Amino acid sequence: MLIRIISDIHSNLQALEAVLADPPGKDADKTFCLGDIVGYGADPSGCIERVQAECDIVISGNHDAGVAKRVSLERFNWEGATAIRWTMSVLSKDELSWLSLLPYYTEHENYFLCHSYPADPESWTYLLRRNHALESISVRQGLISLIGHTHLPGCWMEDGNFTEAAKGDFSKVRIVNTGSVGQPRDRDPRAAYVLMDTEARTWEHRRVEYSIDDAAARIKDAALPDVLWQRLYKGH
Repeated sequence: MLIRIISDIHSNLQALEAVLADPPGKDADKTFCLGDIVGYGADPSGCIERVQAECDIVISGNHDAGVAKRVSLERFNWEGATAIRWTMSVLSKDELSWLSLLPYYTEHENYFLCHSYPADPESWTYLLRRNHALESISVRQGLISLIGHTHLPGCWMEDGNFTEAAKGDFSKVRIVNTGSVGQPRDRDPRAAYVLMDTEARTWEHRRVEYSIDDAAARIKDAALPDVLWQRLYKGH
């Protein structure tokens, strides 16, 4: 089975549409979304609509939870909180209700899906350190974890080390970070997602060009903080 995994769309409809149109991913049997559909960008409704139509499993991210008032805005920086408040003001009651009902984690076959930290998904910890990787591997023993949150694509190996390899197999990989569709932070501005072949037990990090100018213009038109469109060009 070919599974397309997306995360951290952040209301960037231009990036999401480019990812969904990427030829290898269009052949996927299933699509999983690991959260942060909204926040930062200016097309939350469009992104929600596309995720609802395309995704078989959808997990809540911290920005989704913030918009749904499940997480305090005190946990976000000024730019993030500003975008969340704006998003609250433009979404419909049905869209807000849908976000509020998204699970924080789930299991699918031998995979554990969450937005941030497999050892404690509701802590919203950024998995950036070897000891956190080892703890997550121990807590989810026997499962391969699929995450986003850091906006940094790569994989954590069974020994707790991190690799930025573009593709590989699951012989030693225990945690896969998809990177970000709509707000990459690895200094590559292209949209990121993962393709996973469950029969071959392989994964591939994909990068896709999209119209950053159009996404940036939408953020400017919404009068959101300038940094939210500026960082799209830099990929960090």
